[in-house]
Amino acid sequence: MSTVVTALDDLPDELLLHVVQYLRCIHSLEPQSTAFKKKAKEKARQCENRVRQLALHSVCLANRHLRRIATPTLYASFVGSATRHGLKPLQLFHRTITRAPPTANSGTPLAHHLEYVENRLSDYLGNSLYDDTTEHGAVDMVVQYFYLLADIVGHASNIQRLSVVSLETIDVTFWDHILPNGFPSGGPPLVASHGFPKLQSLCFQIHTQGHGSSRITNSFGRILSAMTSVPVLGDLRASGVMSRDFAQSLTGQFKKLTRIEITECVLELDEVISIWAACDELRHIVCEWAFLNYASNQPSDLYEGLLRHCKTLEYLHLDMREVRVLVWPGEQPKKLGSLQPFEVLTSLTICERALVGTAHVYFDDQTQFQDARLSELLPAKLEKFVLLMQGEVEHEADEILLDAEPLLTLSKDCPHLLPDLKVVLVQSRDQLIQPTLTKAFQDRSVQFGFVKEAQHESHL
Repeated sequence: MSTVVTALDDLPDELLLHVVQYLRCIHSLEPQSTAFKKKAKEKARQCENRVRQLALHSVCLANRHLRRIATPTLYASFVGSATRHGLKPLQLFHRTITRAPPTANSGTPLAHHLEYVENRLSDYLGNSLYDDTTEHGAVDMVVQYFYLLADIVGHASNIQRLSVVSLETIDVTFWDHILPNGFPSGGPPLVASHGFPKLQSLCFQIHTQGHGSSRITNSFGRILSAMTSVPVLGDLRASGVMSRDFAQSLTGQFKKLTRIEITECVLELDEVISIWAACDELRHIVCEWAFLNYASNQPSDLYEGLLRHCKTLEYLHLDMREVRVLVWPGEQPKKLGSLQPFEVLTSLTICERALVGTAHVYFDDQTQFQDARLSELLPAKLEKFVLLMQGEVEHEADEILLDAEPLLTLSKDCPHLLPDLKVVLVQSRDQLIQPTLTKAFQDRSVQFGFVKEAQHESHL
């Protein structure tokens, strides 16, 4: 006689676990600055995570059997916001995982279930740290928030993914609680006391300006040096980083890092080169500058650093549009160099300055363009090519006509020199038009289009 299931609790544990897994937190591996460019999507993700959290909590309250099944998933993630509204949930979560006794059946402390930690500076309800700073006691609130967040991470010895945006000032810090003091002999320091033995992905964003003087000790180089000791770290993404005495503070080699993204940074080019040199066999590189005034290096100086990964690199995004390269009158700007040695590079996003040598000329503030046949610079197996245009920041017109001769030549070269190329896009802050380009590429079975860049939104 068959058994009739009349309640959720009647299902076998395997099916219950399968149902509970549908309520897992939706992770974000993007820094806040990237995620907030898609405001609606990020807001919906945060809202859905709250719904799932409440549902899991309700399941845990049903009875002991369901609580045993759902508890590991409920405590597998912490997602919060550094706001007055977000401080209370953080305090409760911290108190629970640091003081609660082990779970009844497994004997495992709740902190050991924690695999993912994320925070933002605003939430889907409209609460934001920016608004909270106008209220009395804001500094004390933020100090406490980041201390508790760091302590949660310090208890999470099984954490696999960490996505955090923090303030680093004289009074406020997250990273001082994570990074150890000093460098013990024999190697880089141990991070967060447990050393992040299972951490696979680290995504962090740092804010220093407008909140007091930055902490010199929390240089980007110091954070990276500590992270070289993490044994299985494969994905590292950093935004808003700058450095002081970077070369002196960066030590160690990344053991398994295959993906590194540095966005909205203020780093010298030689600092970026040293980061790439600390990695072996990178497959994915993103580097995007927020600002760099008259760099002593040129795009060509980056070439040797990239060439180290020419056998493995599959994706490259290099945006130097906000880098002011120092070029004297009569001197030709030096482009990055040919990417044809990159044997497996299939996706390339690159700016004019790096690819063809466009630069600001010192003193007379004019622009020189060094002619180049694009097909001679691109790798043979390229499938997607995105050209980042400088754009006219002060231009008030909705549309700007693009001088498309280099791209028209590229369309003619595609069938013979770049047979795998299927997508070509031109991306700019302006709305560009060029009537003949779309048809020219379409005739060679290549998709072509213009993309107007999404603008960053500071909070939701």
